[in-house]
Amino acid sequence: MKPLDQEFPAGSRAHAGPFRSTCASSQHQFFARSGFLLGQFSIGLQDHFKRILQVLASLFQSLALGVNARNLFHPGCPPTVHLLVRRSQLHAHILIGFGFLAQPLAANEIVQKPLDELVIYNLPIAFKSGNTTVLFPSAISGLYAKSVTVQEQANADFLISFTPGNYYFTIRALKHEADDHLTVIYNRKAYVLRLSASEKPFYAVTFYQDWRPRGHVRPVAPERLLSLMDKAKAYPLLQKGSPDALAGVLHAAPDTVNYYDNFKLWVRDVWRFEQEDTLIFRIELENTSDGAIYYKPQDLAVRLEDRIFTQSIADASGIMPPKSITPAFFAITGNGEGGRNNLAPDNKWNILVVRAEAPRQLEGSK
Repeated sequence: MKPLDQEFPAGSRAHAGPFRSTCASSQHQFFARSGFLLGQFSIGLQDHFKRILQVLASLFQSLALGVNARNLFHPGCPPTVHLLVRRSQLHAHILIGFGFLAQPLAANEIVQKPLDELVIYNLPIAFKSGNTTVLFPSAISGLYAKSVTVQEQANADFLISFTPGNYYFTIRALKHEADDHLTVIYNRKAYVLRLSASEKPFYAVTFYQDWRPRGHVRPVAPERLLSLMDKAKAYPLLQKGSPDALAGVLHAAPDTVNYYDNFKLWVRDVWRFEQEDTLIFRIELENTSDGAIYYKPQDLAVRLEDRIFTQSIADASGIMPPKSITPAFFAITGNGEGGRNNLAPDNKWNILVVRAEAPRQLEGSK
């Protein structure tokens, strides 16, 4: 099972403007470029400031309190409560409190982040020593950047090591002021990484898929599926006369064959409609026998590796006449569990056909 395969030439520029404007208020954009290190420290401070307060609060509760007797009866000065504690003791407790802060900050050299295509990730990249390794859940389709190269060059800011098909890459900064955006194409989505040279880098960044749904996936209405099927049938005409009507439509012509007893099934065309997460299949059923073969259009399905996707709509006769080739159309939508399938049209499709019994003739008919 694979997502859409695309060619991504090395060294080309990816524009990160739309992503940046979408996420300008996210935590990853909390500070400007010049304040990156301060931003990381402040985020850690927010996360662990409660620990410091708890340490100081326990200190204050355990200390004795006294009253300045000289101000007790002064009309303009109410009694002043003060701590009876030595200065060195107070400083020691404050240092202990900040020790709780320093420990988790040091652990940030190895981090994990959930994948979100609407977030720009700030990654401090190794400069003086070592490399930064970035890992994704599975194979990366392509990389785009402006000043990232696989060989050291005068105009390069980052040196990357990546083998097409791998799920990870290593990168290091070549200049202390290096800064760029790297767009990673993964699972048919674009993830933007902001790279900045740092003496306190992330040495390992692991991105993981957060399977928690953002919200309910809106189902595709049957009327809409019929419209998509009509567009697939008219694809050759639209391609010539109205190409704008095919925006967001991907097409593949696998021309593969599935063999069954007494008939063959040819997968001629597959169209993917991105917005509806729907694939339309045009198949041909070739009956090589001398008798009619009946099948169930409502049970047409696709098997891809260990997954089966049942049809969401079908336009098929349910019968293959003897020695004939019969066309049929059907669609699959989503993953069957309320989510998206994100399948490319050029997968190795295995179409499942369920046979049906021949219809019984009415009594008295010949």
